[in-house]
Amino acid sequence: MNLKILLRGTLFAGIITICGLFSKPVYAVDYDSSSSVLDGTLRMMSGAPVTLNEQLGLAAPVTSTPVTSGGTGYIIIGDSNTVAMNLHCHVNDTPDSWFVIACAGVHADYIPNVVIPAAKQLQNAHPEIGRWKYIVNLGLTDLHSQKNFINTLTSFASGGREVYFVSVNPTNPSNVTSTYKMTNNYIEPFNAQIAQLPGIHYIDTYNPLMQSGYGTADDGFHYDPATLSRIYSIIKAGVLS
Repeated sequence: MNLKILLRGTLFAGIITICGLFSKPVYAVDYDSSSSVLDGTLRMMSGAPVTLNEQLGLAAPVTSTPVTSGGTGYIIIGDSNTVAMNLHCHVNDTPDSWFVIACAGVHADYIPNVVIPAAKQLQNAHPEIGRWKYIVNLGLTDLHSQKNFINTLTSFASGGREVYFVSVNPTNPSNVTSTYKMTNNYIEPFNAQIAQLPGIHYIDTYNPLMQSGYGTADDGFHYDPATLSRIYSIIKAGVLS
């Protein structure tokens, strides 16, 4: 089975089971192209009605929602765990300058194909925000295509963008993490390589979670609410310090 399909197919375990939103499994939309993901993201940003599946598979702020102050804007970019973090921590629902743009099961190409045009629309909607910081919370699906991930990340940071990379977080043993080689012995060297990149700020969430503990669903990589809140707190502290 394709890893992207697997990650979207198990999203109900990561979001529905963990966040307790629904009593029956509801699968996220399995978008088969970047253009369809971008279309869904932009519709969500416009405030147009979205399906339940889209709410579970995508996260994007409604651009007409006012922010409480200008200054600096913060965009967290991620996959299914970031979608779940947004749902649990209400990031896009809070009228401040923190935003989430995320989609379940995405790889590095999500950044140029979806994030850049979506971020441009968000920035155009908030001219009162004069500085933007981009927090990349991706990498689990790219553990074994590290060169491409690094190239995408460094390209994204070019042109004056202020980019932060959030370490790939530890997983628990499961059939999924074992089969698709998403275990900690693959995650640690990946993080170490990214941490050395010039021009990229590194936020270490991996080691704090290893020290304090973390909880996941049975799949071993979707986190429980307490862990999602902990990750969000570490991200904010890392960016604001």
